[in-house]
Amino acid sequence: FTRICLTAVRANPALEQCTLGSLLGATMQSAQLGLEPGVLGAAYLLPRWNTKKGCHEVQFIIGYQGYIDLFYRSGQVTSIVAREVCEGDEYECVFGIADTLRHKKPRKDRGAPEVYYALARLLNGDHILHEMTLDEIAERRARSTAPLDSGPWVTDEVAMSRKTLIRAMVPYMPKSPLLGDALAADESVPTG
Repeated sequence: FTRICLTAVRANPALEQCTLGSLLGATMQSAQLGLEPGVLGAAYLLPRWNTKKGCHEVQFIIGYQGYIDLFYRSGQVTSIVAREVCEGDEYECVFGIADTLRHKKPRKDRGAPEVYYALARLLNGDHILHEMTLDEIAERRARSTAPLDSGPWVTDEVAMSRKTLIRAMVPYMPKSPLLGDALAADESVPTG
């Protein structure tokens, strides 16, 4: 726990400007969920300005790799992938009694992403297939607490889009108390 706190602050000195209570709360959430913040993409500790309180606070954010880890920990998921489909890809997704998915990527010159999909295979042999258009992702992005003109939506748009897709799958995934705790904790601090 102490190492997580120290490493997070060393990696992002702006966390030193945040309230101690919010830093401890965010790192406790990280420890409770078993999602270590940092470069592996499981979770992040980000400084945010809370206009209501007039101070910087730490916001705990679960990365899409963290959600995938939590899905696996349910014991019901055998595999899960989230992928972007680009302009040059061959792609067909048909939803029905038996969903079908076909995605073939060219070796080069794929172009820009057009749609995203995720596929989870379950222990009982079933699968969960979810697809989101760029417009659907943009709607969720507009509700994000992250700044839209800087930060991860600018530097890592594909990863943020994958996370949005994975989070959108949550209602269809096997439930566990840990997943419920994660949803309550994710992005739950500053307002304004």
